Amino acid sequence: MLGRQALPERDPPEAPSTLPGQNLSIAALRGAMEPFCRKRDAYALGLLTFDLALFGAGQCLAVAAANPWLVALGVLLTWSAIVRLFVIGHDACHQRSPAANP
Repeated sequence: MLGRQALPERDPPEAPSTLPGQNLSIAALRGAMEPFCRKRDAYALGLLTFDLALFGAGQCLAVAAANPWLVALGVLLTWSAIVRLFVIGHDACHQRSPAANP
């Protein structure tokens, strides 16, 4: 593929073993969801800081650039940052932010 290297295959996380047609217990479901329920405040704040910096950089590039291609790049950076900030704000409104889950 023209110099591209294949990414190493990763094994999917192990799901609770059940037979077809058999319902999972609540304990098994909670155990499977446990990695997604951990609080990671530092990680969340890092992502928010990155998104705000991306937004600021895109705005500066879109306003200050003389080249139309750089203006377009600034608009795309700003647009992607707005989408990411919307997701963060939406999750916070549903109290899914890390600090809301004691």
